[in-house]
Amino acid sequence: MQIISGKKWSKVVLPPSYHTDNVGVTEFSTSIRNGSELTWGQYNVTYGASDKSRNTANCSFHISIAGEHIFISMH
Repeated sequence: MQIISGKKWSKVVLPPSYHTDNVGVTEFSTSIRNGSELTWGQYNVTYGASDKSRNTANCSFHISIAGEHIFISMH
């Protein structure tokens, strides 16, 4: 996910997470809360879920937030 923003702080809306299980999902976590305000930079987001039988699963993705003007210098 890439966000281009002229604001130093951007409100980030994360993609929805769908989780199901035959014995029932009992816990869900995310390393960054939906609607968090993040500044320019790179972030790793991890979703985690566990079920009644203590099975766990994780899903990770990367967010890059850049300012309006990106300068690339090549040497």
